[in-house]
Parts: sequence; structure tokens; C-alpha cells
Amino acid sequence: MNDDLPFGDDARLYATGEHEGIRWAVYYRDAPGFEGFNGYAQLPAGHPWLAIGDYDNLPVQVHGGLTYGPKPKRVTMDFTDEEIAQWEAEGGTPFPRQLLRQHHEAVDTDGWIGFDTAHAGDLWEHQELASLGREPNFKFRHLLPPPPKEDPWTTVWTMQRLEQEVRSLCSQISSSRESPSSTTASTEDTPP
Repeated sequence: MNDDLPFGDDARLYATGEHEGIRWAVYYRDAPGFEGFNGYAQLPAGHPWLAIGDYDNLPVQVHGGLTYGPKPKRVTMDFTDEEIAQWEAEGGTPFPRQLLRQHHEAVDTDGWIGFDTAHAGDLWEHQELASLGREPNFKFRHLLPPPPKEDPWTTVWTMQRLEQEVRSLCSQISSSRESPSSTTASTEDTPP
């Protein structure tokens, strides 16, 4: 097992590589009805973003924003059964207590950050998944009709497009290896 990958080298691992000196990995997401692939890249040792500690604060532009990375421990929302019942009685969305606890624990990802392709409008076509050796589970497909391909909110994913997005993430990591405080501004435009 390769423990230095975001999820090890389990059966969902599709590909790994390196771009501009930054390691990347692609994993298959096998959630029924939401099958597809997600992309990840690893911040190298000493990278200034490692000190940020919350992926929501990283200056990265990827499809749908980052959805995986380090998260600080959050305030525990440990509601009592009575509080949950009252919330639901007042029209609040049912939210399992276990999920509340799970969602608010600290997450350390060994420098791996990533994005998914499971946003509204994201689409992996059956033929593309099949060509990549994955058979989609159509059990729930009837509940989620695919959006029209010409819709501006639709992203039709291919492995080539995903790998472009992963390389873009690697390039952003690579180009920001020096922290802003360690770079010196040019004095050419500074008046004497």
C-alpha cells in the first residue's frame, strides 16, 4: 500500500504523476449515480500554503473550488436529541448527529488538496467511463436526468479535461512556492 497518496493505492486509484515538480493523483469516485473521477495534488514540504491549515483559504482556482484538503477542528455541534427534534419540527433539514460530528473533526491530508467533479451540472458520459474501465451504476440515474450538454452550467468531463485541471492545480502550487513575505519587490519603479 502506498500511504503517501491521499487515499493510499486502493482500487479507486486511477493514475498518478508529476507536473512541474508537483505530485498528482486521480481517483475514481464510485458513489452510485455520481460516478466520475476527482483530482488531487500534493503541496511539497516547505510550501507556504502548508501553514494556512484550511483549504477554503488557499488561493487556488479549480473547477468548483477545492473540496479536499486540510481543515481545522471546528466547534463541535453536538446537539441533543431534543434539539434535533425541535430543529426538524421547525422545518429544519434532518441532519444526522453522527454526520455533524464527523464533518467537524480536524482533517490532516499530508499536504494533499483536491477537487471533485460531482457539482451540479458535472457530467461523465457512460462511454467515457466505460473507456476508462469503469461501469457506471445506473440504479439512481432515473432520479437525476443529465443536464443538456449545451447548458452553460454543464461541464462534460473527460479524462483529458480532468488531467488538464489537475495540471493547472499543480502549476498554481509550483508558481507559489515562495511565500509572499520572502519575495522582494522590484525597486526599478520605486522613486528615489
